[in-house]
Amino acid sequence: MAILDIVLLLCFVPAIVSGITKGFIRQAAELVAILVGAWAAFHFSSLASTWLAQYIELDKLVLHIICFVLIVVIVSLLLSLAGILVTKFINIVSLGWINGLLGLLFGIIKVAVILGLLIMAFEALNSSLGLVDAEELDGAVVYQKLKGIAEHVFPYLKTFITGIDG
Repeated sequence: MAILDIVLLLCFVPAIVSGITKGFIRQAAELVAILVGAWAAFHFSSLASTWLAQYIELDKLVLHIICFVLIVVIVSLLLSLAGILVTKFINIVSLGWINGLLGLLFGIIKVAVILGLLIMAFEALNSSLGLVDAEELDGAVVYQKLKGIAEHVFPYLKTFITGIDG
């Protein structure tokens, strides 16, 4: 197991704790928030950056990336807030222990998706800048699994990143 795999696995420790403490509903809402936020940003960041270009003088690519990030953040915050409200209701009806147990699972899934997204972004940078040798990344088992998860969950982002990169 590569050092990179160990570092990636250590990222799951806070996810386990967070999953138990936040619970299933909040973890699921945050996972959906990431997925919907990335989808919305992919589909609407061009429109938003074109609209903002009328008011802000920035490089087109920079403005597009800023809009992408803003859409992800805004959608994620709104859906996470909805998850918090539903969790408060679940705790009122005394189902908190089930919520915590299922939250552990979703915490792990959420971190896998986030790490996969970061790996996709790193892959785009690494292909341009050559930061890490490809053989080292190919030998990292956890890295490859997380990359595969992200490419499966976000197939459209691979073309988006390739479009920015190339």
